[in-house]
Amino acid sequence: MLDKGTTEEVRTPNIEKWLRWYHDQFSTDLDKFGHDAKEVFSFDTLLKDYNEAYPYNFVMAMMHFQALLMNAVVVAKLAEFKSMETTEGQIKALEELKVLMKESIATCSKYRERSIGLIKEAMAKNVF
Repeated sequence: MLDKGTTEEVRTPNIEKWLRWYHDQFSTDLDKFGHDAKEVFSFDTLLKDYNEAYPYNFVMAMMHFQALLMNAVVVAKLAEFKSMETTEGQIKALEELKVLMKESIATCSKYRERSIGLIKEAMAKNVF
């Protein structure tokens, strides 16, 4: 969520603070259950895990953007497909959906700009 929900410009100067806040809360909870947070899951371990998970987080962000682009127009259009009971009807519906998705992407600059930002960031981190 942090990678998808924030821009690099906002996230970079704040990520350690946010992760530390999360870890402090998690540590408090562990302490309440009688566990030593420093032994169970140190902040350094959290930071390492977060950084190592970046490629996975990038892929998940791209998948979530696709889901977000399935906006109300596309969902409403799906309800109109009456012929989806046959294979031919399903193929036709998917072809029409593909066109609607392209149109949705073209008109949704926020998701497009965010996707491009994440791709550039991933490239800078040598994800691909």
